[in-house]
Amino acid sequence: MDSGASSNGGSDTQAEDLGTTRVTVGIPTYNRSSWLREAMESVLAQSYEDFRLLICDNASEDGTRDMVESFRDERIVYSRSPRNIGMVPNFNRVMNLTDTEYLMVLPDDDALYPDYLRSTVAVLDAHPSVGVVHTGFDVVDHSSTVLHGGLVMPGSEGFEPRERFLERIMSTPIGAVCWSSALLRTRAMVDADGQRPSDEPYADFPLLMRIALGWDYFSLAAPLVRLRVHEESGTAALGSFIGGDYYVSQQPTILFDHRMRFLEEARLEPERDRRYRALAKRAYLEGSVETIAARARLGARWTSTAVELARVVRRHPRTLTVGSTWRLIGAQLGGRRAKRAALRVLERAA
Repeated sequence: MDSGASSNGGSDTQAEDLGTTRVTVGIPTYNRSSWLREAMESVLAQSYEDFRLLICDNASEDGTRDMVESFRDERIVYSRSPRNIGMVPNFNRVMNLTDTEYLMVLPDDDALYPDYLRSTVAVLDAHPSVGVVHTGFDVVDHSSTVLHGGLVMPGSEGFEPRERFLERIMSTPIGAVCWSSALLRTRAMVDADGQRPSDEPYADFPLLMRIALGWDYFSLAAPLVRLRVHEESGTAALGSFIGGDYYVSQQPTILFDHRMRFLEEARLEPERDRRYRALAKRAYLEGSVETIAARARLGARWTSTAVELARVVRRHPRTLTVGSTWRLIGAQLGGRRAKRAALRVLERAA
């Protein structure tokens, strides 16, 4: 443990003091003491009680230390960086300070439901080949009101062999795992090199792909975490946030670039590499249309939506072959005459 680590009572604490503890819940944090309190309370309320709660404070200036030390629970370990080292290095500090078999890195603005650890630990215990187990989740707003309940990543139900997971993460326009719901074998994360600063933003995305080179995945459908969306989140800062939703216009490009860099590094057999590249290109097209649709849902006029879609089709004519294009046209324009007009515009653009 580094010199900045102490128990919430203030004395130095070594992880070995926790004996046979097998689980660490690590929370990297910076200047979010209010939401951090809620996250900590959700961890301490777990029905599975044998864990260590590690708080890695990235030099907060809002009284985070005093708030953490107001808890009187021997399972809490607080470690403060003397300076702000950045989000990814602070994430990796959680990993480097962990010596338990299992590790969850919980964002400081999210929270767990009481049976999260009991449910996910049971999966890793029962499936030695599984490196990551993730769950369903609820999306909540700034005040913890549920906006969308019982969400599950599409196509991820139950046991998922590593090859199938890689196909899914290559082909989905969005992420393949809700990171806030993921419990990992610590060795799987360490062997995959943790998160890399060069992978920002969405540095968890390539980490999950690297883990899948050696480990299987498992998904539980039950919503066991609360994922918060708000205007101060890192994701919202990449795009636009309106009410209880946001869209990131560059997300398809960012994820496509992550996939391509992963494939260059992984050096898979040629046939598999070609298949993954084709899936990634289609996911990029689907995602590009989905970001336009998200902007439309947030109030964009249908004329600007059509113009933006036409630009994408002009750059990538195969956009006309993906289902989301025609779902968007049907939802936004409506009526046979409008759809025929839209088709003429898109065909000219192509």
